[in-house]
Amino acid sequence: MTPPSDEALRFDIEMTKSFGFLLVWGEMLSPYDFNVEQTQNVVSEFIGFINRDYNHPSIMACVPLNESWGVGNIVSDKMQQNFGMSLYHIAKAMDQTREVIRK
Repeated sequence: MTPPSDEALRFDIEMTKSFGFLLVWGEMLSPYDFNVEQTQNVVSEFIGFINRDYNHPSIMACVPLNESWGVGNIVSDKMQQNFGMSLYHIAKAMDQTREVIRK
C-alpha cells in the first residue's frame, strides 16, 4: 500500500530498522499475459534484477513469479511450468546464496 506521505514512509523505514527487521524478499514484477514476448522480457528483466541486487545483503530471497501473475495456468500448462522452472534455474545458476521462492 502506498504511504500517505513521505514522512509516513520515512517513519515506517525508521521503525523497521529500529526493530531489526532488515531482511527482505526481492520480488519481480509479473506480466499480465503469458506469451513469447513477455517470456523474453521477464527473463531479461530477471537477469538484470539478479545482477543489480547480487551484493545487497538484506535481500534473503528472490521471487521470480509474483503471485502467479502472467502464468495463470501454471498448474496444467507445461510451457508455463517450464518457464517457472527456468527462472528458478537461472536464479540458482547466477546466485546460489539466496533462496528462490517458487509456488
